[in-house]
Amino acid sequence: MPLATQSHRPRSRTPMKQKIKIAIGFIISVALLYFLYSVIDFQLFLESLKSANYLYVMLGITVYLLAYFANTKRWQIILLANGFQHVPFYQIYKIVTMSYMLNMLLPAKVGEVSKAYFLVKKVKTPLGIAVATVVTERFFDMVTVALFLVIPLFILDLFDSIRVTFPDLIEGLGDRLIQSFPSLKDSVSSLKTMDFTHFIEIPLYIYVSAIALGFVIILIFRKNYSLLVRIIQKLMFWMPDDHQFFQRIHRFFSQLKFFSHPKELLEILFFSVLIWGLYLMSFYAFLQAFHVDIQVIHITFIIGVSAIMVAVPSAPGGLGPFEIGFTVATVLVLGLKWESHFVSVVSTAIVLHVSHMLSISVIGLYHFIKSNISLKDLKEDKAA
Repeated sequence: MPLATQSHRPRSRTPMKQKIKIAIGFIISVALLYFLYSVIDFQLFLESLKSANYLYVMLGITVYLLAYFANTKRWQIILLANGFQHVPFYQIYKIVTMSYMLNMLLPAKVGEVSKAYFLVKKVKTPLGIAVATVVTERFFDMVTVALFLVIPLFILDLFDSIRVTFPDLIEGLGDRLIQSFPSLKDSVSSLKTMDFTHFIEIPLYIYVSAIALGFVIILIFRKNYSLLVRIIQKLMFWMPDDHQFFQRIHRFFSQLKFFSHPKELLEILFFSVLIWGLYLMSFYAFLQAFHVDIQVIHITFIIGVSAIMVAVPSAPGGLGPFEIGFTVATVLVLGLKWESHFVSVVSTAIVLHVSHMLSISVIGLYHFIKSNISLKDLKEDKAA
């Protein structure tokens, strides 16, 4: 009876918290999409859709779907490096597509949780290894995104271009926004005098530095995670040494065995870059479809910003934050010629995102139906 009482309490609270998070996500998505609608000419948007080269769109979708094969191979290597037996490629591919489908169609990032769930239920992987491999995937994705941001920002010094473009961007979008919302005139006027570069520069420096520091720390302590946990205990001195937080950290780090295997580590890094390289090629094909002339190297910045924006609470699939991140990043890369391409950029963002969501969702839904999995079980597992 006491056990039943304890398990009932968190389940009664979680749904309400979850509902609030979902509601906030939908509000953010609707607000951002409405903002885009307010600053573009809808007729020009329709003309942009009509004039697009849809052969490039099909190419972009094909390349995007190829990335999921690379994603599957990377996860297979991560599992092997963590001491688990060889899992058939197609079995992992089904799990990858199903989890991404759930992320695209359901709120609250259900797909992230479902990866570990599917691995435990379908492949009989121990829960600790399943969770560790999913977190490992996300970590290497963040490392690659950080690398993609470093290339244009620090090597090509993109910030100089952003500093020149941003005032013109604020003025152009501000004038369009005032036409839709006259009451915002004073607010927009004050924005025109602000230097927003720091609002982009500082968070990106922090993000890249944090990822690099995390990677270095794990490499240093890869053979002695117990020492790392003791250092964390010293830094968090207000918590008792036997707190379950430290136990969980130690248990998690003990699963990260691939850092002690240089061959597997290099393979994971290779496939991480390959995955995001295929995303880059897909983005480039979509931009070409809408006649947006841009350097391939600058697309790394667009992908990096878009990936970070998808982490913002939103409706399923990152609707809203993705379109804003993609549009703003592309406009900043285009420089002072941004205005003549603005409608095409917005069109690219919308068609690319919808195409990506639908294509992987169709494949994932097919495997989901064939696997005879219950969403009810998944929700209960997430709540627990």
